[in-house]
Amino acid sequence: MLQAGLSRQSVTLIQIILNSNCIGKGLGSSWLTDGILQDCLNERGQLMVDEHLRVAGKKNIFAIGDITDIREMKQGYIAHKHALLAAKNLKLLLEGRSESELYRYKQGSANAIVSLGRKQAVAQLPYLTTVGYIPGYIKSKDLFVGKTRKELGLDPSSV
Repeated sequence: MLQAGLSRQSVTLIQIILNSNCIGKGLGSSWLTDGILQDCLNERGQLMVDEHLRVAGKKNIFAIGDITDIREMKQGYIAHKHALLAAKNLKLLLEGRSESELYRYKQGSANAIVSLGRKQAVAQLPYLTTVGYIPGYIKSKDLFVGKTRKELGLDPSSV
């Protein structure tokens, strides 16, 4: 569905279908080495991005998540932050706004909670690392599925 003020003549719609098994494997970006982004990959196969999450040298191509060369932990909640910022910036560009109005990505602190069974977990926070029932309660309750469903406008209780 197009936004008000946009016409089919001013927007090119591209459907991309990609399924990539990324669990326990390398980055999996070799498919980019033969296309228009081949010069945008660093030595580790990551896409180089600017402070607006645009692929280096490209004005209208954004990259989010693990494939970016941003030196930070590669986690789902961080990729979600990337996606929100890239969507805002893409909307601004589609509205014809200037580059100076684009939002800049700001890295957060490194946080991680890893479940250790049903009731315990280890938590890495900027100021301490702890293990036990408290981080386990935070993470193991529903593995943040309810929080994510709520953010997406879905019923958090129907998991």
